[in-house]
Amino acid sequence: MIACRATTTSNGQLLMSGGQVLITATMNGQEVFANKYGIGFRQAQTSRQPMSLFYGDTNNPDSVVTWAAPGAPENGVYVAGTVSLSDSSIVVVITPGGPDTIAVHGAIMQYYQFDSCANFNWINCDYFYNSGAQLTDVSVFMPDSTFNSSNSEVFIVFPGINSAAHMSQYTSTANMFDLPKGYYIPVGMSVDVVVATNKNGTYYYYQQTGITTTSGTVIFANMSQSSLSYIKSQLLGL
Repeated sequence: MIACRATTTSNGQLLMSGGQVLITATMNGQEVFANKYGIGFRQAQTSRQPMSLFYGDTNNPDSVVTWAAPGAPENGVYVAGTVSLSDSSIVVVITPGGPDTIAVHGAIMQYYQFDSCANFNWINCDYFYNSGAQLTDVSVFMPDSTFNSSNSEVFIVFPGINSAAHMSQYTSTANMFDLPKGYYIPVGMSVDVVVATNKNGTYYYYQQTGITTTSGTVIFANMSQSSLSYIKSQLLGL
């Protein structure tokens, strides 16, 4: 999510994600579009959360993926753990080096299954997260003004809900990044903070994990020069 700048927020709220994908479809080198198709998101265990599909795009000033808020849960949404064994779906079985085949499979209990996905591009399986707890900002202070909004990206990660938010508010007089006010987060939540900088081709990185938020949480980012491969490996380990 962070490497692709595809965080999980929509309409001023955090999303709890059941998985996200980027689908690019072409035929003879030309982009093609969907009428509708089925898609499933595998889960670690069954769940009764009312997941919906969110569609994302990067048509905004900072190119971070934004997600369209859905209306009511869409027809054809099967929530894992609630489908009956008699439910079935048609699937395409991809065979490397051989012809693809079509088969009918019984409902798989640990998937969120949707039969009416209408977009390619960014697809997310989510629902709005609401803990009911007091909300707070998180502030990340940079070492000096050479680390700023033109060369640095700051993200806050929520491992417990498989979510991430972009800290896009920057105050140059304080060398400080904040969450937008619409995305303040619950007090008492366990979060990770990630900062990456590219200054003229030289990379710097900082992360702090296992932070429990308090009212007005403040982080000081002690940036270290790093390789791009190291940064990627750290992101994969979150």
